Amino acid sequence: MKQLRAIMECILLLGIVYLIYEIMYFAYNYIIFYGLQQEWVWIPIEAYAHLGDIESMTLEYVSDHPLEYTLISWFMVACFFLSVVVFSKQKLSQTFALRHMSIKNSLTSMITGIGLVFLMNGLIRFISAATDIEFSYLSSSTFRVYNLWFLMVVVGILTPIFEELFFRGVVLSRLSHGFGPLVSILLSSVMFSLSHMNPVQSIYVFPVGLLAAYLVYKTGSIFSAIWLHTLYNILNIYLAKIDFFQYNSVQLLVLMLIGICLLGVGLYQSEEQNVIENP
Repeated sequence: MKQLRAIMECILLLGIVYLIYEIMYFAYNYIIFYGLQQEWVWIPIEAYAHLGDIESMTLEYVSDHPLEYTLISWFMVACFFLSVVVFSKQKLSQTFALRHMSIKNSLTSMITGIGLVFLMNGLIRFISAATDIEFSYLSSSTFRVYNLWFLMVVVGILTPIFEELFFRGVVLSRLSHGFGPLVSILLSSVMFSLSHMNPVQSIYVFPVGLLAAYLVYKTGSIFSAIWLHTLYNILNIYLAKIDFFQYNSVQLLVLMLIGICLLGVGLYQSEEQNVIENP
């Protein structure tokens, strides 16, 4: 019964997040539609003039600029859950795993993130070569729309913070009420992966979810997951920008071995602190 309740609570939480996201998406569409009608100067109307009607221009603009409403959505989600915690008089340390973490665990989380970048990118390049399916952390069109620093701040820093507070904070703590560490880690990672609603992104983020949840259980602090996720995103953005992983098979194998070694060091050297307790 506890297991079913934990899963249903998490599905409800994901539903709330999805609802907020959809509301922000439609609100953003309306703002852009109104802005195009009023010819606001910050909307480059000339780039979309070839589409003819404002409706098509709006849809194309929003499709090209997903980060704005995504960031606003996560901000609204954070405000919602923070309000719930405050009014229900829960402890932030219990809901979001906001606990002190040692400098050593901060460093090992970063090392784990770096190792995961090398390992995952090497694996994905091999899969891409074997299947003729193009995998990319960020498309070239993303870099045409957004500059590198904007991506670093929004995708590299802010998004991981919001996602970790929700998935390794709220969701993982809910699951731990009904399941042990292993099942909770797996379920939270699956939910995190599926929430991206993109097959390529799901491949990239599933191992992030696994390792982030494991580190939260081991260190007892959400900051271990935030460090790992932030460094993982920032490095992937930069390496995608400079097209770093265009190497032959031998070089990719070397990078993957380096990644495995860094992962091993990061996970082995992380210290157990304030481990999350299952009720």
